[in-house]
Amino acid sequence: LILLVMVPMMWREGHRRPDPGADALIVLGCGVHGERVSLTLARRLDAALAYAEANPDTLVVLSGGQGKGEDITEAEAMRRYLAARGLPESRMRTEEKAESTYANFLNSKRIIDRELGAGAKVLFVTTRFHVLRAELVARSLGLDAEGVGARGVAWITPNDYMRESLVIIYYYLGGKI
Repeated sequence: LILLVMVPMMWREGHRRPDPGADALIVLGCGVHGERVSLTLARRLDAALAYAEANPDTLVVLSGGQGKGEDITEAEAMRRYLAARGLPESRMRTEEKAESTYANFLNSKRIIDRELGAGAKVLFVTTRFHVLRAELVARSLGLDAEGVGARGVAWITPNDYMRESLVIIYYYLGGKI
């Protein structure tokens, strides 16, 4: 029953088309293997690059700290990935402390507010299944940000949606969203 309610909501949010002209685009980090981005993170970065190329005035904030098995921060791995694909360094900012979606938004909001002001139009990129919860977390911090859903990895997508359904309920019951 939980899945019948939650999955359509997550699906809808993850498949919305982003509005053009955002002032800032936050890319939420996820796994890095040594210094290499994971397939999931590469897909997020490819979606971010496509948006950034279509919107040349958008600042790109790369958010993610360093976890186990990661030789560099997720933000640094993302910076390298995008720089290798032609995104100018001048358009990127790295936020290298976050270890959760909450911290991604909190720390990235500080960068955006400092550089662009509090009224900046903000989008973020994450994997489709994660867009709904990420939007709710962003709003809990006073950040009105819309999600850009990157496609997930096919063989783990069913598990992602099931797990995320339970995490949203856990966040809601715990007062985090």
